[in-house]
Amino acid sequence: MKVHKKVSCSSCLAEFSSKLLLEHHRRRNCVKIKPIHKPLLVGNSNARPPTKQLTVSNPTNKTESDTLKEPLVSGKLNCYKCNRKFSTLRNLYVHRSQAHRLNTPSKTVLTKLKNGVYKSKAAHGGIPLNDRLKMACATFRKKLSETVLTVE
Repeated sequence: MKVHKKVSCSSCLAEFSSKLLLEHHRRRNCVKIKPIHKPLLVGNSNARPPTKQLTVSNPTNKTESDTLKEPLVSGKLNCYKCNRKFSTLRNLYVHRSQAHRLNTPSKTVLTKLKNGVYKSKAAHGGIPLNDRLKMACATFRKKLSETVLTVE
C-alpha cells in the first residue's frame, strides 16, 4: 500500500495529506504572522520603515438605525473628467458612459429598455390569454363573485 508523505504548514505546523489541502488551508484558515517591519530596500540602508500611529476616535452618539441609513461609501468615487462624486461604481460607470462617451460602454447603459410586445400587468405579466382560457376565467370569476356576495 502506498502512503503519501504528510505536508505541514510552515506557520502553524498543521499536517495535511496533500499539497492541495495545504494550499487551501493557507488561503482560508491559516493565521499568518505578519512581519513587524517591512524589509528594507537594498540600496537604501539608512532608511527606516514608517511607523504607524493608531488614534482612538471619540465615540459618537449615533444609534444603529442611524448608521444603517447612511450609505456605506459616501461620495468616494470621483469622475476623472469632471470630479463629480458617486456612491457606487455602477453610477460612476453610467455617468462616464453617458456624459463623457466612454469608449466601450455596455449596451444596457446607453440604450433604454424597449417596450415588448406583451405589456406586463400586476396580476399577470406574460402571454395574453387565448379565447378558451378567457372563457374559463370569466366563468370562474362569475362563480367567485357569486360566492362572495352570498357570504356577505
